[in-house]
Amino acid sequence: MNQITLEVPPVFRTCLRLMDTLVAQFGTNCQVSLYDTRAGGARLIAVAGSVMEVAIGSRLPASIVSKLEQASRANTGKTIFTSSTPDGRRLSSSLSIIDDPETGQPVGCMKIDFCIEHLMTSIDVLQTFCNYEEPKAAAEGPVEDIGELVDTIIADALRNQSNPRSVTGV
Repeated sequence: MNQITLEVPPVFRTCLRLMDTLVAQFGTNCQVSLYDTRAGGARLIAVAGSVMEVAIGSRLPASIVSKLEQASRANTGKTIFTSSTPDGRRLSSSLSIIDDPETGQPVGCMKIDFCIEHLMTSIDVLQTFCNYEEPKAAAEGPVEDIGELVDTIIADALRNQSNPRSVTGV
């Protein structure tokens, strides 16, 4: 359910319903935050989910505002990036620009944070179990596409199945 303490303008009403739907679909690992950008900056006006504590009225960090500005300049309307919670849990995050349907001007943004900590732990176990070395490209920077990494691990494990590891005590 949404946590709202500020008056939400009508332009954001559909977003509020979407927020609840996303959290219901993805469960406790998902948090959706709605920001109003009309008065400059990006001020939090609603949040659904509970991946991390955020205060209504707080502003997006400068690093995330920079990503929002890049998406706006590139005319993509959205950016996807990795981040982390204050307590260090890894997140896959997306930021989508919300335009006023009447004017076409940006009025806000919706930030979706999905905690991937359990998924990353599973990948670590899979890598260990399959005796898989992480690709060099992934080691150079943060993983942007978890699905691609999992696909690579599975493909490599299948390629190397002619030389399976022995498992004792099972």
